[in-house]
Amino acid sequence: NSFEGKLPSWLHNWRQLELLGLSNNGFTGSIPSGFRSMKNLTYLFLEDNLLEGTLDNLEQNTELKSLYIEDNALSQNIDSSFLAFHKKLLRLDISDNEFYGEVPVHLFSGNNFDVLDAHGNQISSFPDSISEENNTLSFLALQFNPLAGPFPKNAMSNMKNL
Repeated sequence: NSFEGKLPSWLHNWRQLELLGLSNNGFTGSIPSGFRSMKNLTYLFLEDNLLEGTLDNLEQNTELKSLYIEDNALSQNIDSSFLAFHKKLLRLDISDNEFYGEVPVHLFSGNNFDVLDAHGNQISSFPDSISEENNTLSFLALQFNPLAGPFPKNAMSNMKNL
C-alpha cells in the first residue's frame, strides 16, 4: 500500500477489532491515543512505516498476542514497566527502532512467549537470569545493539527451544 499521513483517528471506533494490519505504508506521527479503547486488539502489525513516539497508547491493549512494529522511528526506555501488563503477549518485534534500556525479564515470564526480535536498537542490557517457566522461546534477535561485557551465564539455560 501507499497510505501516507497520520494513522486515522477514527480507528478507535472499531472497539471490537481484533487484528489490525497497516504495515508497509508511509504513516507518520505517533500511535493515536484512541488505540487505548481498542480493548480486543489481539494482533497489531504496524511495521515498515514512519511512526515516532512511544508505545504508551498501547499500554491498555492487554489482549495483544502479537505486536509487530519494526522499522519505524519509535523511541522509548525499555524498563520493568515496558509492556508489563501484556501477559498474553507471544510475539514482539520492535527491531530497527530507537528503543533503549534493558530487556525486561517479565517478557519471558509467560509460558508461551516465543518471539523477541529487538535487533537494531540501543538496548544496552539483557537479564542475567530467565525464569524456568519459559521453555517456548524459539526466536531471539538482539544483534546491532550496544550490548557489551560477558554474556549472562544463566540467561539462556532455561530456553530449551533456542
